[in-house]
Amino acid sequence: MKLTQPFNCWMILATLLSCGQSTFAEYTEDPSKQEGCTIFDWNHEPAMMSAQNLSRIGAAHYCPLHSNETFQGANCTITAYGDQMFTLSDNVTSTYRASWANLVERTLSAENVTMPAPHFNDTIIATVEQTRILQPGQAGYIAFSAATFCYEGALRNCTGKVKEGTIGRFCAPIWSQRRDHTVVSGNYSVVTIDKDQVSSYPDPFKSQSRSGGVWSSEIRGDMLATGLAVSLFAVLLV
Repeated sequence: MKLTQPFNCWMILATLLSCGQSTFAEYTEDPSKQEGCTIFDWNHEPAMMSAQNLSRIGAAHYCPLHSNETFQGANCTITAYGDQMFTLSDNVTSTYRASWANLVERTLSAENVTMPAPHFNDTIIATVEQTRILQPGQAGYIAFSAATFCYEGALRNCTGKVKEGTIGRFCAPIWSQRRDHTVVSGNYSVVTIDKDQVSSYPDPFKSQSRSGGVWSSEIRGDMLATGLAVSLFAVLLV
């Protein structure tokens, strides 16, 4: 009877390894189960540059106006560091975001178009890191606006709520790989606030593990299955 639990665990491990390709491939690669379109009739215009809205990437701080009763305070250094998610934006009312990215990428690849980023991703997790200065008497936090590149074209062979011939505009983050982490292009700035509001803006990455990476619809199911299998194997060894 003592062998029952280990035997069941090994059966689960074998199932994960054998089903990784078929189960996850069906989920990520079968667009027929979702609403959307299968043709992106690109207008052949070059990529248009755009930017996402500012997002806070650091805790708010107050720089004292005076260091004591006599002398004026010095400038204060504030920093921001963490891994942030950036997503595709579009003008189409649909939850088809991952497949829009795949559709645009397939179209541009067929035309041998060189894009501003390695891929037209629906989702990217990238490292944001910046140091800025607050002047004495100022309170504020660091914010970031991600740069994106956009393509337009008519959507055809559509199903669901998307109307045939809808002009779609799709904008993906401009990212690159630097050494062991991913970065997204964009602009950093300091947003000033009232000093009484500082406590309302904590570090958004406080509980986060520090490891940049890429998330997108291109992640294969067999890779995820392998990761689950490794985790289960570690449990068996305990």
